[in-house]
Amino acid sequence: MYILFDIGATNIRFARSTDLLSFDEPLIIKNTRRYEEDIVNIKIAVDNLSKGHKIQGIAGGVAGTFDKEKGVLLRAPNMQSWFNKPLAYDLQRMTGIKAHIINDADLAGIGEANFGSGRGFNAVAYMTVSTGVGGSLIINGKPLGVKYSPEPGWQIINSDTKESLHELIAGRDLELKYGMLPKDLPSEIYQDVSQNLAIGIYNAMLFWSPDIFVLGGSQMKDISIEDLNSYIEAINDNGIQVCKIVLSNLGSNNGLYGAMALLSN
Repeated sequence: MYILFDIGATNIRFARSTDLLSFDEPLIIKNTRRYEEDIVNIKIAVDNLSKGHKIQGIAGGVAGTFDKEKGVLLRAPNMQSWFNKPLAYDLQRMTGIKAHIINDADLAGIGEANFGSGRGFNAVAYMTVSTGVGGSLIINGKPLGVKYSPEPGWQIINSDTKESLHELIAGRDLELKYGMLPKDLPSEIYQDVSQNLAIGIYNAMLFWSPDIFVLGGSQMKDISIEDLNSYIEAINDNGIQVCKIVLSNLGSNNGLYGAMALLSN
């Protein structure tokens, strides 16, 4: 029996798999963004899923920059109380085995490349637009072998204000800026969001040269792929061959699929 998890800034998802080909109905709990409280809730969730059975493997992702060597979260603006907390140690203590932990965008990208919209492509770019903005490049079903995960959300979009893509389109930043939930924002604001996202995607295409670009996250419900393609076409003065942009077909469970792929390899 295997435990899969995906720790986002809003929700923490868990699932149980017996064969690493599928998983049971996910268990979802709220992330309080208070580490000591959250780790207790995680322990309860893991115990509920395992039901006393031996855990053969546990894998998942966490929102932010995760240091694999130290087993701690180094950077995550929406989860500050998690900084430098012993997440890897705590998970091993509660399960009895070493947990495989990576950045949540890497995890979702692996899921899309192995089970989702990127399946069958060699170089899969993934970007999530939700509470935060993250992304990853997956090659042959695996993320880049670098110490820290890519952070396309922190690329500078406005050189005058030095605002990053994250600051211009992330749900949490939009809520703080406009005083309302992103889903309630008027369409003209989402036009600006779409234009800024298009710039971020175009830059990522230039850096990564992917075969396909997969988009996920809750805010993609309010952003049109057709609009993104139009904006990218308008700024593509270099005439480069841009790849196809598609939505995730795994939805919010793509991280759990990624955890399953991690344990399969």
